[in-house]
Amino acid sequence: MFVELALRHLWREKKTTEFRIMAIALCIAVFAVTTITCLTTALNTQLSSEASTLMGADLILESPDPLPLKYQEYAISQKINSVNVIDFFSMIIAKDNMQLASISAIDSTFPLRGKLLIQTQNNRDITYGPPLPGHIWLEESLALKLKVTWNDTILVGNSSFVYSGMIKARPVAVSENSTLAPIAYVNAKDLMSMGVLQPGSRATYRFLLAGTKEQINGMQTHFNNSQDVSWVMPTKGRQALQKTLIYSQRYLAIILIVQVFLAGIAVAICAHQYSLRQQKSVALWRTFGASGKVVIQTHLVSLFLLAIFDGIFSIGAGYISAHIMMTYGQQFGMSFSGLDWHGGVLGALTGIIILLGFALPPLLELKRVSPKEILSSQQIVLPSFSLLSFALAILALGGLLFLFVGEADIALILSAQILLMSILAFSCAFVLWIGFQYLSQKFGLSIRFGLGYMIRHKWNSMTQWLVFTLVGMLLVFIHIVQNDLINLWRSQLPVSTPNYFLINIQPAQVEALSHWFDSKGIKEVQFYPIVRGRMSHINGKSIEESKRESNLRQGLQRPINLTWMTTLPKDNQVVSGISWEKIQPGNPNISVEIEFANRQGLKMGDTIGFQVADQYIEGKIVQLRKVEWESFKPNFFVIFAPLIIDQFPHSYITSLYLSPSQKTVLSSLVKEYSEISVIDIDAFLIKIRQMVDKISISLQILIMLVFVMGIMVMYASLLSSIKERLLESAMLQILGAKKQFIVKVLLVEFGMLGFTSGLIASLMAMIVAQDIAQRFFNMHLYFQAFWIVVGTVISTVVVILFGLMGARSVFRVSPLWLLRQSA
Repeated sequence: MFVELALRHLWREKKTTEFRIMAIALCIAVFAVTTITCLTTALNTQLSSEASTLMGADLILESPDPLPLKYQEYAISQKINSVNVIDFFSMIIAKDNMQLASISAIDSTFPLRGKLLIQTQNNRDITYGPPLPGHIWLEESLALKLKVTWNDTILVGNSSFVYSGMIKARPVAVSENSTLAPIAYVNAKDLMSMGVLQPGSRATYRFLLAGTKEQINGMQTHFNNSQDVSWVMPTKGRQALQKTLIYSQRYLAIILIVQVFLAGIAVAICAHQYSLRQQKSVALWRTFGASGKVVIQTHLVSLFLLAIFDGIFSIGAGYISAHIMMTYGQQFGMSFSGLDWHGGVLGALTGIIILLGFALPPLLELKRVSPKEILSSQQIVLPSFSLLSFALAILALGGLLFLFVGEADIALILSAQILLMSILAFSCAFVLWIGFQYLSQKFGLSIRFGLGYMIRHKWNSMTQWLVFTLVGMLLVFIHIVQNDLINLWRSQLPVSTPNYFLINIQPAQVEALSHWFDSKGIKEVQFYPIVRGRMSHINGKSIEESKRESNLRQGLQRPINLTWMTTLPKDNQVVSGISWEKIQPGNPNISVEIEFANRQGLKMGDTIGFQVADQYIEGKIVQLRKVEWESFKPNFFVIFAPLIIDQFPHSYITSLYLSPSQKTVLSSLVKEYSEISVIDIDAFLIKIRQMVDKISISLQILIMLVFVMGIMVMYASLLSSIKERLLESAMLQILGAKKQFIVKVLLVEFGMLGFTSGLIASLMAMIVAQDIAQRFFNMHLYFQAFWIVVGTVISTVVVILFGLMGARSVFRVSPLWLLRQSA
């Protein structure tokens, strides 16, 4: 029975304005969420795939010791592709030339994701490794330094190898050693004969895996991310790659959160007005004996049927739209893997949850309508924000955020900020309406009538103003994200980012090398001294004792690069402690990178002892600082004051940017300074920039959908009260007012609503944007009056434009006809 009644009810109500608005709002909400979910899922899949390509695998297990066999046995049992890679440093010799290299010994097909590009003597390209036993592949810079040609003999340890391949392209994020020495590949079968790895030798053992998402997640779950190895994924363990992926996910999370808020607001507005218009119909039902339970159940089924009908159409349209956008994105080098089921399922759930959370509460109030209301010409004032309505709406919104947002912190913080801004806006509304009462007594007739409507209908106008303010805040916030935050993100990796590292520079070469760079037009090259040391004591206790006392301390026995300087690099930010410029040379004080300190359980005032060769040196932590590792400039965990460690043997390191036209100088640099090693990270930077550019384009497409939804909400809010405005305008015409006067009255009313809501919304958007930028993107967003002006002007224009569009019918029909509508 309920289904039949609900179908008849839907068919009868399909022509009413409120029902159409609610149906359209729901359609747009489901369409937008479906489209955005399809695009974000495809984009995340593509970014993860590209990140895996840079790593050469979906997951890497790392350890300074040989990995337990349990990992390999599990991978085999689950049919996960895998390969072992052992990385170590060794001197290689060719034609009396010696060079330190980072050697990778590979035991099977490599890489698992992406491809190598190995150039051979006959110009045949090899796309997978490893080399044949007895052969070695070298990076181009390493081959130049060794001055080798094809088939030359190269000595590594006790073995000789044939140089048979030049590494032109490789997975640049498989190892973090690429900035320490040039790369060489050998076959793992040659390890024994080389004799370079002995018990206690320093090496990194890597187990690379590639499989489906379920297989990789299953392996993590099975071993519970055990701490005997490091688990490296695209979002963990590779700083530049990790930051790019995490930031992209956070941008997408923000867009989804804003979209969900706008969808909820739109449906809530329409459902509230729809419930008001249903009072007469419900009163008639009650007259014929229908109980309040029947009324509620019928409307509940109607909402469910509406969700089904809207959902089928909107989900289909969302998939079509996502497919078109993906096709368009291919013009910018984006290769989406295709559509999956996530968008359709989440779109359907969106329709149901939004209706239940935002449309059902006002309809539940219809049970208060009694049969006697059929004789009344007045509507019952249904409470718009009852406790039940508020609780259900919050629960529904929480459910949507849980479904859509992978970044739980952003969902929580942004939701709390929007709630706080709503309370602030509600407080501002009371102050504004007091001001409106004062202004209505001080100015002319048109202003008095325009403000008079807002004063007489205080709660309705105030609710509408709050809607404009919240929607305006969200739209200005999204616009700030689109223009300022994304541009700031992209500017963190400018074209001039250093793309080459130079290491093993001897102290006697620094001045001459500086002049050499000047002569080539390469300016402002900064040289940093390096002393290799190993932490041996913390607060007088040996490393072994410290490790037993704290499970936070990992990798304490690994050597690190120490340095000294009088002025910190520009991209180092002091977190706590004294200014480094105040440190006196000769004082055993050190500055420590904050994340390194947290991992090792270090704090201000701790004393760290270092073993440098056969000598011992101590330093007291007087400063903690934050380092931008993604700047691709030399950075250090520990910095000493001058005149403390400079007596130890040391070399220098620098980074520089070379444009494509300047890269020819590398050959002459290697020839003149054969001891210096050149590390090329240009390919990695190009990949990261390409990923950032693709994300930026995708975000702009998604943000366009958010703007459409925002405009829809504002238009729905204006239409929700347009009938009252039409009736008052008709009354003014009956009393002799001219149409020009009515237009002025409407301009005052809509203009004041738009101006004040836009001003407050823009200010709140700047506050929210600044906090989000600092908290989640590590960016400082400056306050800009530009957004205040733009937000205020656009809000004023939009409200006036849509308000006049909705009220235009008052000038097309007679006042008598309009008055009859209230009967």
